Amino acid sequence: YNYIVIAEINDIARTRDSGYYFNPNGDITRADALIFAIRAAGLTDYDYDVESAFSDVDNSDYFAYALAIANEITVIDYDDETTPVVEGYSDGTFRPYNNIARSEAMAIAIRAALAWGIGSEIE
Repeated sequence: YNYIVIAEINDIARTRDSGYYFNPNGDITRADALIFAIRAAGLTDYDYDVESAFSDVDNSDYFAYALAIANEITVIDYDDETTPVVEGYSDGTFRPYNNIARSEAMAIAIRAALAWGIGSEIE
């Protein structure tokens, strides 16, 4: 509960007065995990014009701004390759409404932390 309240106070998760039920023990979609990561980084520019590289994402999707931000920023990963904060699938889709695996969530979280200098001691 405390972490959810902290996330809400910091505008990472929006629960009260939004009609959104947080459902802390439920599954999370790739789109929602991405939004949480982008908000945690303090980036909430909703004016992005999304020219999505993903065939299943439209500019009007509620998460499109977060995907645009995440696609503009890359990090150098462990084998000196440049990697975007979030990646799609080999068929050109993002699959935003699929539930996210723990490994995918961790990859987004670590890449976001590295991209925005949060926890720069992570090696």
